[in-house]
Amino acid sequence: MRYEFDVTDPSAPGSLWRVAFDGDPLPSGLPQCALLLASGAWAGLGEEERREAEFAVGIRASRTGRNLRWAEVDARGPGGASRAMVCVGPIAYGGSLHRELLAALPRGAPLVAVDPLRGEPLPARPRARRPSAPACDTSKWRVVGYPGSVGAEETPARLDPVVVDGGGAFVDESGAPDVSRAGFSGVLYDGTAAGPWPYRADASVVVLGPDDVAALALLAASQGASASLLSGEERRFVEAASRATFGDPSALSGWAAALSTSPARGVVWYAPDATADALLAALAYVRLVELNRCMYGRPADALMAAARRLMRAAVTEEAALHAAAGMELAGAARDEVDRALAERTPNMNDVTRARGYARVIAFYRPRRRRSGWS
Repeated sequence: MRYEFDVTDPSAPGSLWRVAFDGDPLPSGLPQCALLLASGAWAGLGEEERREAEFAVGIRASRTGRNLRWAEVDARGPGGASRAMVCVGPIAYGGSLHRELLAALPRGAPLVAVDPLRGEPLPARPRARRPSAPACDTSKWRVVGYPGSVGAEETPARLDPVVVDGGGAFVDESGAPDVSRAGFSGVLYDGTAAGPWPYRADASVVVLGPDDVAALALLAASQGASASLLSGEERRFVEAASRATFGDPSALSGWAAALSTSPARGVVWYAPDATADALLAALAYVRLVELNRCMYGRPADALMAAARRLMRAAVTEEAALHAAAGMELAGAARDEVDRALAERTPNMNDVTRARGYARVIAFYRPRRRRSGWS
């Protein structure tokens, strides 16, 4: 199908450029977009960033049979001027491939998103974590896993669910066919099986590694005021997860959680969003305490590990700022720190984020120097 629309190039604001390209259409009614970058901006990306973006598109194309790739197109401007751009699309707007590409590309990349059917510009980085609740009947929907895989060094992780409808066909959370898994009804590709659980619109998949479970179990068993960070359902789940992870697989029999009996794997829980927030906030508290301990007299690798654990658990902007400061003081490159911080604080504007970061790192830097690990 031939698509034509006008775009505004962020590197040359104030003028419209006409773009035309051929692509395989998506199912009608599915929110979609084409993503574009000026060729110069694409060439300026790091080799690993380009490779990850190309790999994500290539994998999706091979699994769906669609003609999908990053292609160079000519954009025509005023007076017959021409400029080269790279384009991929159409893809599901806000879908799993869109999110993977946003994770692969640097946040500062001048990315443009356009609805290829209507020619309307769209925010290239949508802020909503998931679509609003679908209008269709979801009573027979089931959650059968989560996208990709999560290693023990990547926990905790919070992920959108992989959903099937009553007929076993994969759907996204708006009720539209999940084009990333089209043609594989009933077989989970590019994901990890878990559950099944009854679908609910206000829930997430939470993956906890054995270290996370152990840290939360110690918090639950403590007698101090911090123990109140876990209450009700979260506390009961932590206690059951601890017993299940470290010797009693039957402890989670009453919970809708997938479990590997190996202590190297931990647990997966399809939890209400409010419960997931509370659970990760409690874990972030534990990780923040660890980060502060590592600021004094601990080598850079220990500080880096503590900072990364906190960043993965961070559910508040303040926790993410502390984690980012720890990463930089441990020797992480500033662009890596900025990228991780931007991903965890999508609702902060650049000025507020920069001021908050300056405040936190100014607090930590003298402490790190006094410890002899400047």
